[in-house]
Amino acid sequence: MRRVVMCQVLGLGAVALVAASARAQLLCVQSGGPSGLQGNGVYFASAMGTPALVGGGAGMRIGQPQDQLDAISRNALEPTDFFGEFPFWFSVDDGSIGLPPDSFVDFLPPFSVTDQAMNRQHPADIFMSTEGFQRVTGLIMGPPSLGLFNNALVINQSEQYPRAWGLEPVANPPATVPIGVARDEIVGASRGIPPSPGQLFYYSLTAGSPSLPLVVPGVVPSGANIFVDTDINAPGSEQLYALFNQLGLAIEDDINAMVVFDQGTLGQYDLDDEVYFTLTPGSPSLVLFGGSGANVLLSRFGVVSLFAEGVFLGLSPGDQIDALDVVPMVNDSVLETIESEVGGIFLCEADLTTSAVPATPGYGVPNGVINNEDFFFFLTQFAAGNRFVADMTTGAIPGAPGYGIPDGLITNQDFFYFLARFAEGC
Repeated sequence: MRRVVMCQVLGLGAVALVAASARAQLLCVQSGGPSGLQGNGVYFASAMGTPALVGGGAGMRIGQPQDQLDAISRNALEPTDFFGEFPFWFSVDDGSIGLPPDSFVDFLPPFSVTDQAMNRQHPADIFMSTEGFQRVTGLIMGPPSLGLFNNALVINQSEQYPRAWGLEPVANPPATVPIGVARDEIVGASRGIPPSPGQLFYYSLTAGSPSLPLVVPGVVPSGANIFVDTDINAPGSEQLYALFNQLGLAIEDDINAMVVFDQGTLGQYDLDDEVYFTLTPGSPSLVLFGGSGANVLLSRFGVVSLFAEGVFLGLSPGDQIDALDVVPMVNDSVLETIESEVGGIFLCEADLTTSAVPATPGYGVPNGVINNEDFFFFLTQFAAGNRFVADMTTGAIPGAPGYGIPDGLITNQDFFYFLARFAEGC
């Protein structure tokens, strides 16, 4: 079994630039954050640096400063039809804590919602579920799911992580952001590049946005309405994709995150379109589906159902998903899908460092080469009881239960497992 080495990524500057430049995403943020980005803007992040404004505002008829985007989505069926399985790609709000650290196997330490919440970094991060899902039917039990019911950090604020975007504060994943330091909060995100004129872009506004009744005049305002636009920079092309009651929701509901599969008449909620979404706390329909803002709901044929409980994504009942998308499965494996999406950090397990001398350049930074530096670095971490490095397995016998899966303990099994990986080389 392959083990995901997520704890040895700091300092991968060159790898990070390659990984980030090959991937792109759209996002919107809560107004008032330290980056100065506006809540009614759509931003594009393809590499390091502050995300660039690419649409929104007056171009989407949400030009008032108090307007706040709440959810955004490209058509998940573009550019090619996507009929298969996926893990979720998501962000959480500032109040989310994830599941308790010891609730599930520590397969992807130490960067998950739980860890990032403890470090006060999570509102500006993106995570991926360790479980796979099938459209319409829900959770996949067994492979390609990992059976961990957890999540892994995909995008961070720091350039030291393989994928990053320029939100504030810039902090490496293990670093704790001090109390009182202002933080950006992602409130909507979608994988992919900005839509060209003519391409569909779906969005929802908070119930308190003053422009909500004006986006499409005559439409009953609701935070559960979904609009669609074919040009996010020019007003006049906005249309109603789905009214709240078409989706099966109440007028008082407020959509908080969503991903749209528009496969009938494009731009209209019809036939067997699928909208996967979360609701804000206080939405009356939420009590019908477990009451948690971390639960992913599905609207299809005008009927809402519970698609995935937040616990499947490593989230606590009080957590809130703020942004949502899906990642098509790679090689029928959630693990390989995470590897593909993050890029650059899944190196040889025994490649732990460039130098074994503390405080020297490359200390704790993998370099793609296995040598004595890695061996002595491991011994140091093993002796120091650093489970995030030295806890590699439960047992050292290939094929046995727990092989290659950390168990929260540092034992001789970890030492012999490391020796085996060291002998394999890269």
